[in-house]
Amino acid sequence: ASIAVAAMAEALPGMKPAAPERPLVSGSDHALRISWTIPESDPEVTASALKVRIKGSQRLMNYDHGTGRLVAKGGSTVPAPLCEISLEACEEGLEYE
Repeated sequence: ASIAVAAMAEALPGMKPAAPERPLVSGSDHALRISWTIPESDPEVTASALKVRIKGSQRLMNYDHGTGRLVAKGGSTVPAPLCEISLEACEEGLEYE
């Protein structure tokens, strides 16, 4: 899977932490569990943003930490040090990446 995770930190303009390594993904028909390692950074990582798409689609969707669902626009970040989420309400029969 090519689920994207980006790390965020309070930093000077133009500075941002390295992206985490490829996340681990497991799941069932209606949910995915996604976990990643937050990279060490100075300044410290304060949140992670996740983007997921339906396999074969060009459109990435944002993970909304407040609802645990994918949204087309917006979404909220996952506060550090949390580095694992459950993505609920996945559509049965669709593959996500």
